[in-house]
Amino acid sequence: NMNGINNSSKIPTLKVNGVNCEENQEKAELLAEIIENTSSDNNYSQKFQQHKTTQETQWKNSPTDVTSNNNYAGSTELNNNFEYYELISAIKQCKNNSAPGQDNITYELIKHLPKSANKQLLQFYNKLWQEQTIPPEWKEAIILPFHKAGTDKTLPSSYRPISLTSALCKINERLI
Repeated sequence: NMNGINNSSKIPTLKVNGVNCEENQEKAELLAEIIENTSSDNNYSQKFQQHKTTQETQWKNSPTDVTSNNNYAGSTELNNNFEYYELISAIKQCKNNSAPGQDNITYELIKHLPKSANKQLLQFYNKLWQEQTIPPEWKEAIILPFHKAGTDKTLPSSYRPISLTSALCKINERLI
């Protein structure tokens, strides 16, 4: 959705194969297509794609019972619950003045939580870890197109995506 972009950073008419895209919806779809193509697995070498497929298959076929005593990665201390000091360390590493995700929760807000709230947050993260899940909202991002300096503003390839994701999700990733 490009309606939230202020006029100073408004995306100009984009041109693709001699066709002008003037409407915000057209521009958003065009930029999304460019980002999707750039992020596609098709951009990987065949060797890397084979390696990626092998690793994903091994991961999917490995046991997931972290309580068993099998000699695989799932039974190591790497899968223990997160500790309070780890959460505090992850929070301290967060940069202030970062744009929040869709939930509008900022790092500054999280940094000012009292100890009791941090303990609840730790329980939440450990529950997610134990259940091997994440909230579906954390899989979404606000993607803003930023013009690459020195490039033609009318070309869709002249924009790089900036993803705004949940601060709570990023702290969870840091814990992991």
